[in-house]
Amino acid sequence: MALSDTEWLSRLLRQWQYDVLLRRTWNALYDSTQPRRDPVPQYRAAYERILMMSRTPWARLVVDLTEERLKVQGFQFGEDDPNDLLWELFRRNQMEAMQSVVHREAVTTGTSYVSVWPAADDPSQPKIRAESSLNTTHENQSGDPQTVAAALKVWLDTASGEARANLYFPDRVVRFATQVTTSEIATIDMYSEAFAMRGGWLPISEVGHSYDIVPMVPFVTRPDYRGYGRSDLRDIAEIIGRIEYLTSNTLLAVELGALRQKWASGLEIPTDPDGNEVEPFKVALDRLWISEDPDTKFGAFPATDITPYLKAISDAIGQLSAVSRIPPTYFVQTDLANPPSAASLEASETGLINKIGERQVGYGDSWESVARLVMKVAEVEAPEDSLATLNALWKDPRTRSDSQTMDAASKMQAVGVPWETIMEFIGFTPEEIARMEGQRAADVFQKLMQGAIVGQAPPGLSSPGIPPTSQTGGAPPGVNGG
Repeated sequence: MALSDTEWLSRLLRQWQYDVLLRRTWNALYDSTQPRRDPVPQYRAAYERILMMSRTPWARLVVDLTEERLKVQGFQFGEDDPNDLLWELFRRNQMEAMQSVVHREAVTTGTSYVSVWPAADDPSQPKIRAESSLNTTHENQSGDPQTVAAALKVWLDTASGEARANLYFPDRVVRFATQVTTSEIATIDMYSEAFAMRGGWLPISEVGHSYDIVPMVPFVTRPDYRGYGRSDLRDIAEIIGRIEYLTSNTLLAVELGALRQKWASGLEIPTDPDGNEVEPFKVALDRLWISEDPDTKFGAFPATDITPYLKAISDAIGQLSAVSRIPPTYFVQTDLANPPSAASLEASETGLINKIGERQVGYGDSWESVARLVMKVAEVEAPEDSLATLNALWKDPRTRSDSQTMDAASKMQAVGVPWETIMEFIGFTPEEIARMEGQRAADVFQKLMQGAIVGQAPPGLSSPGIPPTSQTGGAPPGVNGG
């Protein structure tokens, strides 16, 4: 039996509240604001400072190194040239820049979203927006994890004093609202369970559409068998916690070892007039400890050796590199005098490149769904069979030096690889390649014109209007010399 809109709302509100708990945890880890372990109460002030200094944004490094190599450069139907109109619609909506936000949130929280809807001022133009995963959730169809059955977006409209919720279906969008008091607006936590389970939601409007898919597209990282995503930080959260714990202990050892504890034996301890023992010496650079008793001995406790701590931290960072598939050179460089070669660096990135390729496949399907929605909103004509061949064009995630790239491009040209393919390999975008093709045609035309002016053709070409002559310098056949 089909669920009613109100039942869908309750169902997705519960799912949203569960998703928010996890996604806020991963966002906090990315921002290095995750909860710290509780210090010993009597030493809280000292420990708080050390725990703050032990924070290193390892999670941000892992996420950003993945995100910065994910860049869509255009869309293509089969073997056709990149579709300029479709890419222009994306650029008008700033999605060329905002795609990094979509990818970053998908890697961090496991899921991000992009919505497509007609613009309010011009319904023929699509409005493409990156949606926060903290405000959005979705549910896949039972038995079909690749198809979204419904999606929900929740937000607090402080201007109208309402909490709003949009339900997205393959054929319509239903809008709900519930009144929020003035005192609640100032204090309410919209990500709390109390807000998610609040009542009073009333439908205020319904808008139909003919897109046949939910116009809220999820970008899912490492989907499970049900089609729901898992954060890239999930596997490294405990490792990062261990690194911070070891770092805090190292800093504590350094803190205590900075002032070495001293001892004295056979020393008479003086007392004040009240009979209380007082410290016999004041520690300073210009002070000397003296005792008239020949049996008095002075000494200092040995400093704490932090080498084992540093070794443990290095081992944990090695585990972080292995699990995240980020090359160790991005985490630490111990031998600055002998840096790794370009070949070894490229080989060390194999795991990262494979991981990026996996993300491109998953996110590419989502971008293609967004592109199909854009075409339907903008009423862009395309043969029905060509929609299945729509592909997102990704920038090559590999990093090479200029000399490596040009050397490889020269070898590709030598074996007959087409010029446009070589330009894509070098890293030029489809727009830059199209512009260079026009410039190449202009260069050829200019050479032809120069050849016509001087009366001779460029090598391999005949000048316009001038018939080719024989190799012996004589006149062409049928033309008398002289």
